[in-house]
Amino acid sequence: MCANYTVAHKSCISTKGVLLVMEVLLVLIGAAADRLFGGRLRSSRVSVTLVGDPPYSRLANYFFPDVSHPSELKHDLHGSTSRDAYGCSYRSWVNANHGAPLHMTAFELVIQCVGDHNVVLVGGRAVSTVIGNLRGVSVVHPSGGPIESDRLEINLENGELLCIPYSAPFEPTEPIPLQYQIEPSRAESFHVYASVGSEALSWYLELDFVIDGKRITKTVTQSKEAPFVTVPFDHPGIVAEYQQTEAGWVRV
Repeated sequence: MCANYTVAHKSCISTKGVLLVMEVLLVLIGAAADRLFGGRLRSSRVSVTLVGDPPYSRLANYFFPDVSHPSELKHDLHGSTSRDAYGCSYRSWVNANHGAPLHMTAFELVIQCVGDHNVVLVGGRAVSTVIGNLRGVSVVHPSGGPIESDRLEINLENGELLCIPYSAPFEPTEPIPLQYQIEPSRAESFHVYASVGSEALSWYLELDFVIDGKRITKTVTQSKEAPFVTVPFDHPGIVAEYQQTEAGWVRV
């Protein structure tokens, strides 16, 4: 009787030990799976969409690489193509010739919570690389005016991203904390303005979210994961600057 009890007791201890080991393994497997798949799953709970088509520029000023005169570019604008610097035909011409915005890249982001989840935008930054051996021409148009919307401003020299609320034209405005709750099945729209300093940069944007209590980062690029390119007005690789007129290209 005593012997049978001892055997049964040992068997019970052995079973508990196996169960404990299995629980530990399940926890470890769960943690590993969360590292491998949890971030990807949480990332799918928020959608970040870039609105529009390249070139992404607020103003109609562009840099064209590897040419010394605009006439060397494809599809001369002084033929049948529209010369409206803000029209679709002009922007398509710029994009076909690999034009990059001068001084500032601008675009609109739409961020949407997919499904019923807790999504908060909490920060972001630009990650940039200096472009060396860059030579070409710039094409500029008289343009300007205030920005009349809430916006995200990026200093590409240090990657800093600031959230600037709308104010009356030309009135100074202090940045506010970047803390946006993205409501379930709703979307938030942000205008993004990224400016360079003294160097031409290739760059992409990182946005930080807290999704269902976990922090994740999403990367924003142009289509097909191509980085943005922004060139300063006074870049030393600009060999000449031109304006478009009815008579043709005029050097300025």
